[in-house]
This record gives sequence, C-alpha cells and structure tokens, in this order.
Amino acid sequence: MKALVVSDTHGDLETLKKVIEREKDANIIFHLGDGQEEVKEIKKLYINKTIIDVCGNCDIGSNRPCIVEYNLNGNKILATHGDLFKVKLGMTMLLDEAMKRNVDIVLYGHTHVPVICEFNKIKFMNPGALSYCYKTYGVINYDDDEIKLNIVEF
Repeated sequence: MKALVVSDTHGDLETLKKVIEREKDANIIFHLGDGQEEVKEIKKLYINKTIIDVCGNCDIGSNRPCIVEYNLNGNKILATHGDLFKVKLGMTMLLDEAMKRNVDIVLYGHTHVPVICEFNKIKFMNPGALSYCYKTYGVINYDDDEIKLNIVEF
C-alpha cells in the first residue's frame, strides 16, 4: 500500500493534481500545509482517498489543525507543517515533541528541503515543496512487514 506526502504547494493546484495522478495507487494523501486552497479542491476531486492535512504558516485564516496524529498500519505518525517547532533552525523541538508523543514517524514541511532521516529510532520525512523550482514529494510504501520512506522528484 502507498501514501503520498506533499507540502508547500503554495497555490500550484495543477502540479498537485499531476502528482496525485502519477501516484494514483496511493490511498492516503498527507498535505503538510501551505496549500489550503489546493486541499479544498483535492478533497472534492478525490473523494475515494483519505486526505490528512494540517495548517501551514501561510494558510491565513485556516481552521485546520496544526498537528495531526494518524495510525498507518500500526505506525504512529505525527504530521505537522514544522513552523511551530522552528524546523528552519534545527530539529530539536520537533524531536522533543515526537518523543513526548511516542510516535514512529514524523512528517513535516516548511523548509522546502526534502529530507529523510532518523533520530532516536524515529523516522522523519520532509517531502520538500511542490511549488517553485524544486518540485519534490514523498511516498510511503507500507505493508504488514515494513515501511519505506522515499523522496521523488517531479
């Protein structure tokens, strides 16, 4: 099974739709903020997919949550934009939050820089951004035995 992880679409609905079509076998879409208008549209267009989304620092007036916990095949996921944890200055605050919540995986955005890393046995993924010059997104492949995080260039 597959989950799609995107962030920082900043108004680029067309690229987001192309990525969703490219990864059409993904049954879950995580949108990690800075794209509230795009999220509204994809929720209308892709009613057969589970869409988990959080508020980003550019989502002015949004009523979406800033943090969401989600269970993906037995893995506890923390999804957030990252600005609340000052991820542009480092990972310390986000790691502390992940440890406090006892999660297995953290999905975050905000920096526009794609990253997959691990700290204290917690996996972290920033899919990068689908807007501007460098268009990247994340894919989580999972089954009963393992979970794999990947960054994909568009």
